[in-house]
Amino acid sequence: MEEHVLKFFVKKEFSLLFIVTIFFSPYFFLRPGGFDYPSGISFTFGDFLLSLLFLMVAINRGQIRYNFLFLVLFFMLILFLSFLSEALFGYIYEAKSFFSASLQYFYILIVMSFIANHFIKFENLHSFFKIVGIAYLIPLLMSLSALAFNFPHHDLFFSASRAIGTFGNANSFAYITLLMLPIILFLVLKSGGCYARVAWIVVLTVLLFNLLLTMSFSAFLILLFLIFVNSVLFYKYRKRLPRHFLKKYLMWIVGIGFVMGASLFLITLFNSSFHNTLLLRLNIGHSGLGSSADRISLMENALEILLKTPQNFLLGIGLQQASFYELSPSGVAETVHNTYILMLLETGAFGLLAFLMIWFQLYKNINSLKYLDLSVYILLLNLFLIFLLIMFFNPHTYLRYFFIPVMPIFVSGWIRESTQDCCKSNSISGGVDGSH
Repeated sequence: MEEHVLKFFVKKEFSLLFIVTIFFSPYFFLRPGGFDYPSGISFTFGDFLLSLLFLMVAINRGQIRYNFLFLVLFFMLILFLSFLSEALFGYIYEAKSFFSASLQYFYILIVMSFIANHFIKFENLHSFFKIVGIAYLIPLLMSLSALAFNFPHHDLFFSASRAIGTFGNANSFAYITLLMLPIILFLVLKSGGCYARVAWIVVLTVLLFNLLLTMSFSAFLILLFLIFVNSVLFYKYRKRLPRHFLKKYLMWIVGIGFVMGASLFLITLFNSSFHNTLLLRLNIGHSGLGSSADRISLMENALEILLKTPQNFLLGIGLQQASFYELSPSGVAETVHNTYILMLLETGAFGLLAFLMIWFQLYKNINSLKYLDLSVYILLLNLFLIFLLIMFFNPHTYLRYFFIPVMPIFVSGWIRESTQDCCKSNSISGGVDGSH
């Protein structure tokens, strides 16, 4: 009986628990810390479901690739060496914060990889993205409802007139919309029926509307960079694309620009609070905790700490220890808003190198897909690039809701092995041809 129940939850098809976990992931406030965003590393209900799923998969003899596991363990070893180095030299140190942060990285890299490798197959990738699209649509609709109807607890979804959805932070919300953008475009192109395609186009419009409401300049910069990168990709693979695809792509870009321009006009016309906040953020002389000037100052202070001693540069000052140094010019404990510099500061050059090796391994696996299915390759490459770009502006990429949409990245090597015989000529309906 127990074995039968276990198989129900971890069978190779999408299980009910896996789907429920995806739907609960966007709600960071379902945790002991509630809506207190600074306590962002605390355990959420979504984490509990992920842990339960992981245990069931592990019991069912789930596997991940050994080279990836080796890289993760090597990264964890560097983190521990950083801890020993700082502890022995007598720096102000909080061991609890260090081990908590270390657990976050280990949890993400191992748990996500085990679950993704067990559940996500090449043939059900479209279904997975549909589930993610619907699950992450709910926070988008809640954000729009809060703007339109100003219902009770409106401030839980808007902070300083900027949309935060259910993610506790405007920039985090913006980065989630960016991760969802290629997924929704993939679903628009992949959908066979007219009604389904129209439905996903409506979702795309809601997505772009919410992206504007976040007023995240870094997200807009990433979006512009993605348009450029995809233009290069489509030109490079133009011989494998359907006829007139580049013209259709240009029409999509114009359409997205029109939707965002019209949305901006309507919001500023009917919402004076949004209009005033936007003008304030566009004011170059404006300074504050979220300003560009303050972020640059944080980075400069971080680099200054790094260069104090060779030990700091090579092994760092320890995970989650930056707040114990005089890093913030505002007097408020802050972290560097750049994952790479933060990783260099906290784990040193060795830690950053080990961290980048993990992502390089994921890129190699993704790159192997370009000869199997060009559409999937471009989609996963977009998700990969967006995540790398997000880390240039955000120190909170350990939060699990960022990783749910990009789960297929962790199984790309496994996809390569399982699809060599059956996926050499897949295509998107009206989209990208995957044949040679």
